[in-house]
Amino acid sequence: MSSQLEILGDLQDETAAIKLGQIAEKLDVKPSQISAQVNRYVENGLISKTEEGEYLLTPEGQAELAKVQKSQTTQEAGLATDYQVFMQKGKLIGIPENVVSMTAEHVWNGEDYKDLNWLWEALGQMNIRADLKNRWWHSFRTYLDQGITPDLKEKVAAPTSETGQRTTRATGRDYIIANDEP
Repeated sequence: MSSQLEILGDLQDETAAIKLGQIAEKLDVKPSQISAQVNRYVENGLISKTEEGEYLLTPEGQAELAKVQKSQTTQEAGLATDYQVFMQKGKLIGIPENVVSMTAEHVWNGEDYKDLNWLWEALGQMNIRADLKNRWWHSFRTYLDQGITPDLKEKVAAPTSETGQRTTRATGRDYIIANDEP
């Protein structure tokens, strides 16, 4: 049996409707081996069947294909779950593994980890440094394929000074002091 990714992917590559035999040929299988599967996809609205018995990928099928491809990419990278992806992103930005584990546990045991408001609050509760918190939150937000809502936009904006102006340097220096020398 062919995978959903293979069948939908082959239909995505086509510019016109194709017959079941053509799909089977591309997958190097017999039409009888995939006909029930293709019919299920028609019933689920992922594929449409024309009066001539040809098949086209629907917009719902394209969305499902994108979701399956994203899931497969994540699994190929060895990150099968959202929890593992969240932890991996924390480690990648340089947060110590024990802090990443505790933070992930806190986020998952709290409210819904896909709620960006909760995620932002939870990272703050775990005292993740502001620049790392921002980076971790944004990278996981994009992984979840979520935008920034207007109420969150203010929360996640760059830190500002007490006067309301964005600060570029904490000290105002344009050099670094190391061992008492610039």
